[in-house]
Amino acid sequence: MKRAAFILVIFLLSVSFFVPEATVFSHSLADVPQVQTTDQVLRVAIVLDISGSMESYSLGGTDLPAEIADLKAKIDEILNSTEYQDLSEQQKRLTNSEEVVNATRTLNQAQDAINEWYKNNGYGSTVEMVTKIEAILSNYGCSCWSQNLEYTKDEEDLDTKLEGACCWDTIPEGLREELLTVIPLDDPGYISLAEAYSAANDAYYVVYDSSGLSDANTALYEYRENSGYYDLEDQVKAVAPSYGIPTKIELARQAGQILVELSRLDELSEGNPSELSLVTFSNYGNLETAFTSDFDLVESLINKLESYNMTNIGDGLNIALDQIEMAGTTDQPSLIILLSDGYSNMGMVSQDMLSITTERAKNLNASICALGIGETEYDVDADLLTGLASATEGSYLFAESGDEIVNFFISCRQKATGASVTSFTGSIQQGEKKDAGVVTVDEDLEELSLTLSFLEGDLNMQLIDPDGEVVTPEYGGVSDEVGENVHLIKIQDPKQGDWTVQVEAISVPSDRTSVIYNVVASKTQKKITPTPKASPTPTPSPSFFEKNALYLAGGGICLAGLCLVVVIIVASVLLIRKQRKGFSPPK
Repeated sequence: MKRAAFILVIFLLSVSFFVPEATVFSHSLADVPQVQTTDQVLRVAIVLDISGSMESYSLGGTDLPAEIADLKAKIDEILNSTEYQDLSEQQKRLTNSEEVVNATRTLNQAQDAINEWYKNNGYGSTVEMVTKIEAILSNYGCSCWSQNLEYTKDEEDLDTKLEGACCWDTIPEGLREELLTVIPLDDPGYISLAEAYSAANDAYYVVYDSSGLSDANTALYEYRENSGYYDLEDQVKAVAPSYGIPTKIELARQAGQILVELSRLDELSEGNPSELSLVTFSNYGNLETAFTSDFDLVESLINKLESYNMTNIGDGLNIALDQIEMAGTTDQPSLIILLSDGYSNMGMVSQDMLSITTERAKNLNASICALGIGETEYDVDADLLTGLASATEGSYLFAESGDEIVNFFISCRQKATGASVTSFTGSIQQGEKKDAGVVTVDEDLEELSLTLSFLEGDLNMQLIDPDGEVVTPEYGGVSDEVGENVHLIKIQDPKQGDWTVQVEAISVPSDRTSVIYNVVASKTQKKITPTPKASPTPTPSPSFFEKNALYLAGGGICLAGLCLVVVIIVASVLLIRKQRKGFSPPK
């Protein structure tokens, strides 16, 4: 029996070593680790048109000098006439016809192939080749158009193009030989691509004539010529500089600079971190800088922008999307702000951008804010810009003035943060202080943000809360940052009610009776953090004796019972033996 009891105890102890470790769970929510969230980086790619037409003057705005206003009224009368609009619609319809689109696509692909060859073979890009060729032509006094010499296929083609480049005058001695040191007519790879381009170009002009597009363009040109449009444009060019009228590329620079300044102020006010990328496009797109938080660098690059030649919207967009893809954060939304003043006449056709480019943008979680700038909306490819915006959940605007551009840039940026946005625009005179608008807070908000922007003068913004208290730096939860042409006020956990925005004109340029201001109000809702579910949290691993307490207790009870039985049996045996010894059987 003793041996049996001993074996049983040993068995129970052994089992405890082979039973899987039991874990004790705690369901206290206080012990549940909270999810840690990191601030998202707001990435904004600025994509700017720097084609030659961006050097024309912008005549938007309401406070134009009388002479400029008179010229603008005459130009608007021409552009808004029924005949001009009918001709423009006809040109657009033929440009978008299937045969013209296919011929344009083939020609653009041939141009792109030569551009890639130049880049891959140490010649830079096609744009750099054009720059070299034009410098040589200028040195020899040939000031006419360079005649696409960068696509020359052979020496006979070179001679034909040189006649046009030198204005059909005598070709200077030595010019031909110097150009042959630049144009790679000794490379079979280049020659093959140049011949393909020449064939595509010839095919395009066959379609250009047969489709009626050539006649439509001629009719539009002749209407402008006969109506005096070109004469009026020349008059604007002559007087606009003396009045300080900006060109479209100058407006693009100003809007870009203000966007950079807002990003800088947002960072100072401890807002979400942001990065900017700058892409430009003319004949081809060019990456000025990848995404960076070095706002001084971006600003300096914007200040240096100069216009050049053609318009290749598709290449600019694809470079911006390349940067978003390289950032590797498609789980976070990104923004592309696109500005153009015309139609894409190089690179991808509009139809391909509306299918291929938009699909790529959606896959990268990027929205496109597209802005067209010009005298009338007929000047820009509104169908393309609208389509790009709507397909990517962005926004589209046609703008005539710099104030509209700035307001659009800022609104798009603030929407990209997830905020709901409203804006106020108005004019203000020297020394005037006025209510710009009212922002109603009718729910618990995480933040109320007000951005004042202006292109001229020195303006100030003031905010009054629903109780009538003026918001000062001492006001609870406020940040107030002032930059060049931008003023940013943020209120954390704003009170519910009506907040009044006031604008004051500290100074107005002496040649202006008033200046335009823009206020963008953005409301950011509180982030809803779901109540965490109770999740089992393991306690520290128990010791051997804690872990096996149940088994040990059971074994101890069994052992005690067995021992008791053994004691009873032994006692009984001893008692019986004793009784036998004390009993004498009868003799």
